[in-house]
Amino acid sequence: MTIVNNIKTIVEVNNKSNETTASILTAVEQQSAATNEISQNIQRAATGTQEVSGNIIQVAQGAEQTGTAGEQVLSVANELARISETLKTDVEKFLSEVRAA
Repeated sequence: MTIVNNIKTIVEVNNKSNETTASILTAVEQQSAATNEISQNIQRAATGTQEVSGNIIQVAQGAEQTGTAGEQVLSVANELARISETLKTDVEKFLSEVRAA
């Protein structure tokens, strides 16, 4: 009976080894699935970051264009003020000459 008992013990150890191996395999599969999900989340975050970066660049370009347009408007306003002052001086001179005549 010793041989039979030894064989039973070997079979029991082998069965427990198979159970342990199956548990390890399940854990590895779960870890792999979790790792894949993390990888996908990181990829989505990277894509989102690139989109935000692109939007920031567009906002900066828009702000630069707005600044340039503002400078142009200021330049035109200054020129109009100069022309207005010249016109005022010319009108005053004209009226002065008309009064003197």
